[in-house]
Amino acid sequence: VINVTNVVEDLDGDGIEDHYDSDDDGDGFSDVAEIAYGSDPRNAASVANQAPTQLDLNGSSVTENQPAGTTVGKLNATDPDANATITLAFTDGNGSQHNNLFAIDANGTLRTTATFDYETNATALHIRVKATDEHNASLEKAFVINVTNVVEDLDGDGIEDHADPDDDGDGFSDAAEIAYGSD
Repeated sequence: VINVTNVVEDLDGDGIEDHYDSDDDGDGFSDVAEIAYGSDPRNAASVANQAPTQLDLNGSSVTENQPAGTTVGKLNATDPDANATITLAFTDGNGSQHNNLFAIDANGTLRTTATFDYETNATALHIRVKATDEHNASLEKAFVINVTNVVEDLDGDGIEDHADPDDDGDGFSDAAEIAYGSD
């Protein structure tokens, strides 16, 4: 008589025998996903991590003359891995020339760090953002932030001040008033 006894094999110590456990190493990735990804389903340090797959901004414009700290929108990143922790930050590369004019806070809110003037500054500002998960997999995307115009017409004559030769409508041109030293 030969008796076969069962030796409980439970690599991750979760109380489920490895033969019945869909995640032998307890790393949060199923054995099937790890094998498909090419990682070792019996090694918790070998994970089947995927990079974030989507990065969006729910606002893409800011009105001119707003103070620094004005909210532009909220950045959102999607990662196919359950319970992924994503960090958002500016990154260098194509479309990053205006990163210094904005800030990203801890919850992904994009804010200005300067006041913009539609008539004298660029009206299309380019930023590049990187979403990185806790395993250092990442996705980068460029966004364009548009500065929108506010009609500034001090004298109400229908000519916007930047094009109006007489901003205050007093009959004296701005050039003449400046030369004379008046406002």
